[in-house]
Amino acid sequence: MTATEVSELIALLVAAYPQPHWPPETQRLYALLLEDLDAGAARLAVRAWIDSRAERPTVADVRDAVRRILEAAGALPAAPEPEAAWALVRRGFSTVGRYRPFPRTPALVAEVVDALGWQALCDSANEDVIRGQFLRLYREALERARRDTCARTRLALPGQPAPVLPAPANAAEAAV
Repeated sequence: MTATEVSELIALLVAAYPQPHWPPETQRLYALLLEDLDAGAARLAVRAWIDSRAERPTVADVRDAVRRILEAAGALPAAPEPEAAWALVRRGFSTVGRYRPFPRTPALVAEVVDALGWQALCDSANEDVIRGQFLRLYREALERARRDTCARTRLALPGQPAPVLPAPANAAEAAV
């Protein structure tokens, strides 16, 4: 977001939630922590929050709402959070079993299961160890998928700086 867009977003929040008081340092902190978000998605998230909630959103609330908006719009890959993904794997232990392949949806969960090996997961005697391995690999895969999508779509991933785009080599590229 531009400085003006961030200021407008903070002003909207301050107007909607004047109590408790918003000290200038709190406003600056919100602006600093929200400035890397997509402006349109951030505006939608804040407006939706104001329409449905009586309490002021935290920075985490706004960032989560923006993430959900971008996922719903197809701008970020929709994938379960790590613990929900692990729950799908655990369910597979009892419903699919060792001798049938792990279901292929959601794709990111299946990718990590394939990397670890479905039969190896099923045969492991220590669930805490395989859970830790799965969660580590899944978090990395989820972050990579989100980062790749943001780079492709030129969106700022919540918590990350906006991608730096190369300058066009000539005027014809600039017009595209």
